[in-house]
Amino acid sequence: MLEDLSPPGHIGFAPSFVLLLGVLGIGWGSVIVFVIARAIRFARVQRDEHDFIERRATWPLVPGPSRVVHGRVEVDAEPPIAIEIDIDQIVTNHTSKNSRWHDWKETARRVVARPFRVVRDDGQTVRVEPGSDALVVD
Repeated sequence: MLEDLSPPGHIGFAPSFVLLLGVLGIGWGSVIVFVIARAIRFARVQRDEHDFIERRATWPLVPGPSRVVHGRVEVDAEPPIAIEIDIDQIVTNHTSKNSRWHDWKETARRVVARPFRVVRDDGQTVRVEPGSDALVVD
């Protein structure tokens, strides 16, 4: 009769391989598939929202705030700047062994917003009177 000389709590090659494949292979594989699926979904949602904003910009103009208008900006003021943002910063230089880096910290911000016009592709003109809390997107 053969005596089992395996230590207590030890499992053989086949059960440990199945456990390893199940936990690491299927478990991490399903996590990766889930993350990729979410990334594809978010990219699709972002594309749809961008398309909607582009379509909405061609709708007929109506009075009121919070509209997205695409077109060419025209400014009558001198200098010809519609929104000017001045940012004061301080820099802290760091050195460690063979590397250097800088940390920039904003200390003050001044926004000067002047009225301007946006001329749409269809020729319509929109007068914009921004406040000091205008959101600048480039």
